[in-house]
Amino acid sequence: MPRPKKPAKLRLIEGNRGKRPIPAEVEFAPPEKRPGCPAHLGRDGKRVRTIVLDAWESAGLLQEVDFPALEAFAFVYDQSVRLEKQVAAEGAVIEALSARGHLIKRPNPALETLIRLRAPLHQGFKAFGIGPGNRAQISREGLGGKEKTPEERLEEALRG
Repeated sequence: MPRPKKPAKLRLIEGNRGKRPIPAEVEFAPPEKRPGCPAHLGRDGKRVRTIVLDAWESAGLLQEVDFPALEAFAFVYDQSVRLEKQVAAEGAVIEALSARGHLIKRPNPALETLIRLRAPLHQGFKAFGIGPGNRAQISREGLGGKEKTPEERLEEALRG
């Protein structure tokens, strides 16, 4: 299965490195309104969702088909933040009872889950242009040239 084509608008923003002609595409109208934020998202997930929506909206790249992927990314991000806090509070190693009733030390299950969430989280960063490499490719002009771009706001939010 071939890789899906990158939208022409995104190729224009990133720059035409290959110097190949960029075909004109049928432009899709942006969604009339943003969908409401899901109730199951925590504070961190809602914050990241809003920042990514602002960035994609200002670049003119936001489409309705992006919303489910964005919701999934925001949920994974929210869960990873929650698990990081849990591991910080409980520690990477916890004491538990073995099947025979002995006290043993074992890895924190929250840490194991956090490690499993890292791959989809990084894929989401890449897909939504959040990673450092992706940020360098997207020019400031393509994002509206505002004083503080949504990417900069996202970077601040991710730092804490």
